[in-house]
Amino acid sequence: MSGFWRDVWITARHELRDALRSKRALVMLVLYLGGALIATNFFIEFLKRIEDTLMNSLGAGGMDSVGKVAQRITDTDLWRKMLQRITDNKELGLHLAGKSPLALYYWFFSFSWAPILMAIIASTRVSDEVAIGASRFVLYRTSLSAWVIGKYLGQAMLLVPALLCSAAGAWIIGWFRLDAFAPAAAARDLLMYSGLVWFYVMAYLGMAVGASTLTRSSVLATVYALLGVMLTSTINGLALFFSNRDKISETGKGIWQGVRLLVPQGHRSDLLWGDFAHVIPAMFALLVLSLFYLLPGIWRMSRRDT
Repeated sequence: MSGFWRDVWITARHELRDALRSKRALVMLVLYLGGALIATNFFIEFLKRIEDTLMNSLGAGGMDSVGKVAQRITDTDLWRKMLQRITDNKELGLHLAGKSPLALYYWFFSFSWAPILMAIIASTRVSDEVAIGASRFVLYRTSLSAWVIGKYLGQAMLLVPALLCSAAGAWIIGWFRLDAFAPAAAARDLLMYSGLVWFYVMAYLGMAVGASTLTRSSVLATVYALLGVMLTSTINGLALFFSNRDKISETGKGIWQGVRLLVPQGHRSDLLWGDFAHVIPAMFALLVLSLFYLLPGIWRMSRRDT
């Protein structure tokens, strides 16, 4: 192992140990697990209200069970057509129709809150140590790039148990509260989606750590990271809008579709596919985007006194 990668690995291990010692890892687990538990409960309550309303409209009265009506709906052509319209892709809609509705909700919810949590948690990892001067002692022994990438890798490793716990929390709530619940299928889908969400959030991890290298202020670093999350969402929305406009030329649509590839949201739908032809390129693109967001920050930090 070269000296650079040895230093990266040592820094990542120190980051993990520090997270365990300071209870930061526990806080991260609680945030991800708590978010999944609350969101899944909300989903089931919302599902119960829909089922009660539907049965009352049919004159059958309310239901004590939850999920049986929804399960029957997911077996119909209506459910498949709805997914096809949401994804704007017939084949993808058919593929998702065979997945657990709870897992699909977990997927949608994780894409919304996991990047925000990562922006808040990881955006202070470099700026905090620069602010108190601790980075000076570390940088006597290793390079700046090895130190920052090591912290990035440590946060990526912390994210794995956090996402697994959130998926387990969603599964436990579903198992206790849903009457029509296929535990094995749901566990398989949730495990798969939690892994795919990890790749998606990695892009935002690179953005958060990159933001942390831009300033000594933890508050400003967090603001920069959250602004980055908002900016990518805005760019994705604009690119989708203009790429679907009839008045835009084919060349213009191609440019806007290319712009979408520069933000994580542009690769999100590819992760939903069950084949390697879509998933592997999307994983690779998200990791490249993560470094694309991270490396300019390292270069900028190397140009100033730490």
